[in-house]
Amino acid sequence: MTTENKRTVVIPGETIVEGDNYLPGDGTEKQGKKIVALKYGLAEEVNKLVKVIPLIRSLPAKKRKYCYREMQSNHIQWLGYRYRDC
Repeated sequence: MTTENKRTVVIPGETIVEGDNYLPGDGTEKQGKKIVALKYGLAEEVNKLVKVIPLIRSLPAKKRKYCYREMQSNHIQWLGYRYRDC
């Protein structure tokens, strides 16, 4: 990468830069002398700090409401039936 703040598209596992002069930032890790991308996104180098700006945002998991009740019908036992309003 050059010192012009050019951004390049990288995929996970791709080597961004090599050398001991660079530090890994967000979305990257150091493997030996290489800085490797951990995410799909735009690689950017600012003052020897290499980071990846993700193009795909990870969303937190939705919280779901479950009620565990025991239901018996025709000799079959069901556990963990999902109710919308508990």
